[in-house]
Amino acid sequence: MNNLIGYGLAAFLGLSTIALVFNAYSTSQSDSYVQQTYVELNTLVAEVVKTYGHTPARYTAAAITDETLIDLGIAPESTRRSATLIQNVYGGDYAVTGATNTFTLDTDGITADACVDLVTRMVPNGSINAIRVAETTADLGAAADLTLPVNTTAAATACATATNAIRLAAG
Repeated sequence: MNNLIGYGLAAFLGLSTIALVFNAYSTSQSDSYVQQTYVELNTLVAEVVKTYGHTPARYTAAAITDETLIDLGIAPESTRRSATLIQNVYGGDYAVTGATNTFTLDTDGITADACVDLVTRMVPNGSINAIRVAETTADLGAAADLTLPVNTTAAATACATATNAIRLAAG
């Protein structure tokens, strides 16, 4: 009988250890994805400003295609990509659209937790001057700008859906 209790306790402790290790791995992977996406967003903003910001027409008024970003070497190496598509680690697309003196950088597929973490990390930095969050990229045009830096409460409210789209206004 004592052996059965001992085996049961050992099995419970073994399963608990596995659960703790898996939880630590999941948290670490989630943090890694957020950091990678944060770096990709900031890199894309900086590279678009560097490449287009000095020209007379600046950012034009059209989409700066993923294919162009890849051809010019602007797309970060860490992005998922094909010859014509740039994606974040969540499987969402990146899209850059010019508007003469500014441009927007959209991405989607961001989980609610990652969205809160990303949005609260963004600060006005001379290039990024506004941020919006919506359920889809199609909804970003109607979304209100969040005041930078965004506090956790405002971010949690904005990032309330299971997956979210984020728009950075820069220039």
